[in-house]
Amino acid sequence: MYIKIKSLADIEEKGLRGRFIAGGTDLVPLMKLGLKNPDMLIDVSGAAELRGIECSENEISIGAAVTLTEAAENPDIVKTLPALAQSAEKTASLQIRNVGTIGGNLMQDRRCIFFNQSASWRSTQPKCFKAGGRVCIQIQNSAVCRAIYYSDTATAFVLYEAEAEILRNGRTERVPAADLIAEHCAANGLYSDESSALLVRLHVPIPPEREKSAFMKYSVRSSIDFPLVNFALRVSNGARPAMAVAGAVAPKPIVLEKASLLLDEKSLSDAEWTSEAASEIKAASGLIRESVVPPKMKLSSYRLIGELLKRVKLN
Repeated sequence: MYIKIKSLADIEEKGLRGRFIAGGTDLVPLMKLGLKNPDMLIDVSGAAELRGIECSENEISIGAAVTLTEAAENPDIVKTLPALAQSAEKTASLQIRNVGTIGGNLMQDRRCIFFNQSASWRSTQPKCFKAGGRVCIQIQNSAVCRAIYYSDTATAFVLYEAEAEILRNGRTERVPAADLIAEHCAANGLYSDESSALLVRLHVPIPPEREKSAFMKYSVRSSIDFPLVNFALRVSNGARPAMAVAGAVAPKPIVLEKASLLLDEKSLSDAEWTSEAASEIKAASGLIRESVVPPKMKLSSYRLIGELLKRVKLN
């Protein structure tokens, strides 16, 4: 069953329960493969509460149904949140960015070459955690799903310490975006056909005036592919702590706590810091077999965070 709503009030008034959809660029392919089989699709793309980008003195508010193209080209985001604009601009292809939404990019499925296959192919394998089973085919002694979360914009939202406005059980609340992403990624590692929370808006605090930030993505075919790795980095010259975040290396984005502290201490050369940051990513990442690239190639890509550091310093 499919229903399109005009307002969030419709969800409770009509007692709707199902899978939320807007652009559908992540969910529809999963449905075609038989990986998702929701009883009801609730189209929220027309809900006014999820539209528009608003800039105030203290924050930039971005509706979950804002497209990636709109976010990448918005002048306020480009000027104030460059890492977010760059992450949106580097996601997928132009055609997908014109349809795919910010909310969908954050709430996307984690991916694995043993899960994202046709039903006939998967019938030859045991059911994994994401398919309702009790094993991770990638790492069979793992107690949890090891599928990777590939969102580009999530890395930037974590960097800017955004808050997520969500609708859950008929009530709206604001939580740290990093917490929502972690909650979503944990739930997505288990079989589920319905969403418990709807992401409505993202509220991003205006960074300190002297802060510099940027985003970098490395993939085999530029923006078309999912990232091998992506990074977001901010340096604030004492206005607030520096932060480095790595994505597409684990079930959720990784804040590089040690490397971030070292940036503020300024005790290492760029080459030494790059080596420390790459080691921290390696220690925290959960390598699995991915399409196209071997783990060794992925490991070598971690040192590209040094190129992002140079870019931020030059800004």
